Amino acid sequence: MTMAGDPASHRAVPVALRGIAVFKFTKSALLASLAVGLHALDDPSVMHRLSHALGPFAAGHHLLAGWLAAVPVPPAGRWSWFAVLALAYASVFLVEGIGLWRGRRWGEYLTVAVTASLIPFEVWENWRHPGWLRVLVLVANGAILVYLIVLLRRSRAAGAAT
Repeated sequence: MTMAGDPASHRAVPVALRGIAVFKFTKSALLASLAVGLHALDDPSVMHRLSHALGPFAAGHHLLAGWLAAVPVPPAGRWSWFAVLALAYASVFLVEGIGLWRGRRWGEYLTVAVTASLIPFEVWENWRHPGWLRVLVLVANGAILVYLIVLLRRSRAAGAAT
């Protein structure tokens, strides 16, 4: 609900902010889907059916067979914990997206805080396991961070000037 005196109700939301919001909504939807899948993996019959279904594809493909053998299988009940973590991250990304879509300052600050806190992990992962997708995500998050910091500084400077 927007109050009449709320400055966010009178400012236009930049297209770039809407684009970042869509990016956050997409990440939220993907993580929520992952959470559902992880929760389903807690059922031993699902894991058995999954390994049985993938078996024929792995036959004769040493790379795929090696990958399937290397996938860690936590004890029963652990997949649900991973699902809860994925759902928690999905919720954070959803809240960020809503705040950004509506042009709220708190959404910008939240996105700066969350994005800045995750960049060291992304750098570490890029160092340990470089890949074009990881680099792309790191660059995108870095660009989002820089853009939002510049936007917040400009709005602070404009607020101080009035």
